[in-house]
Amino acid sequence: MSPPSRTPPTPARRESFESQVTDGVLVVRSLVSEMKAPEAERLIELVFDEFEGDEVVIVMTPVGYINSTVMSALSRVAVAKNLRVVGLQAPVQGILDTMGLLQFLDMAPSEEEAIKSLRGG
Repeated sequence: MSPPSRTPPTPARRESFESQVTDGVLVVRSLVSEMKAPEAERLIELVFDEFEGDEVVIVMTPVGYINSTVMSALSRVAVAKNLRVVGLQAPVQGILDTMGLLQFLDMAPSEEEAIKSLRGG
């Protein structure tokens, strides 16, 4: 008699971001090096469904690649919220510049400076 077959456990979904609210500002930190459609969807959920404020900081330090879905999500956030972006890597900055989106994003040198600028400091 053979042992009953078992379904292997479903691997836990790896979070693409960590987020917290600091001084009324939503800070979203990327935990992945590539942002694609699932990350764009999660970013939209965090910013529009789970946060009621208008100030958002997105820290993209580890991100070396984004696709068009992420570009669209960043554009949507930039239009609807007071957004600061921190830590754009050269490849991502180049993509955003080529697509004409970089001019619509307010950059900050650090997370702390981004929060400070949003809080009027």
